[in-house]
Amino acid sequence: MELSFFAERPGRLTDAFPYDYVMLDTETTGLRAGDDHVLEIGAIRFRNGEEDGRFSSLMRPEGLTRRTVSRFITGLTGITYEMVSKAPHAASVMEEFAAFLGDDLIMGYNTAFDFRFLRHECNTLLTRELTNDYVDVLRFARFLHPEMEHHRLADMAAHFSIVNEHEHRAFSDCLTTDLCYRELRREALERYGSEKEFMKALAVSLRGGC
Repeated sequence: MELSFFAERPGRLTDAFPYDYVMLDTETTGLRAGDDHVLEIGAIRFRNGEEDGRFSSLMRPEGLTRRTVSRFITGLTGITYEMVSKAPHAASVMEEFAAFLGDDLIMGYNTAFDFRFLRHECNTLLTRELTNDYVDVLRFARFLHPEMEHHRLADMAAHFSIVNEHEHRAFSDCLTTDLCYRELRREALERYGSEKEFMKALAVSLRGGC
């Protein structure tokens, strides 16, 4: 499947089972891109399904204060103000990450969340648009496992007996998401026979069964 990247528009959600992609996760100070900040980026580049590179870094947001990293975020992620205060500046991390990412297809879990934050960081710190298309593994999980009450990454990892050694840390979540993606892709191909047939069924489901 060929994917095009156009500089004049932001990246878009697409459905595919790629073998070349960058698996991505972020940890943030909250839920609102623009008001909250990225604290950590983790990414793994894959070529033909094989790992081809890693990126992992904490980043220090503009205007960092002790209030930036709340007790809730520290409790959830283990990331502290002290850790972030010693991290490279956000702009330099984003420059390095943009170079690592290139024009690759992004993949993640609830990817739109990470994309919104990184798009804002690119716009404000690098003054350019994030144009990479992205795939959301969560969509596959919800479609293939409607019997599950919840479809959080932790739920899918438990379903597939995958151990996430450092839950809510970006790089560990990347590794866990990739393992879940491979299991979901395997299930989809076994159940539907081909990527094309699976994507047709997924599209029908997203249209409400029409």
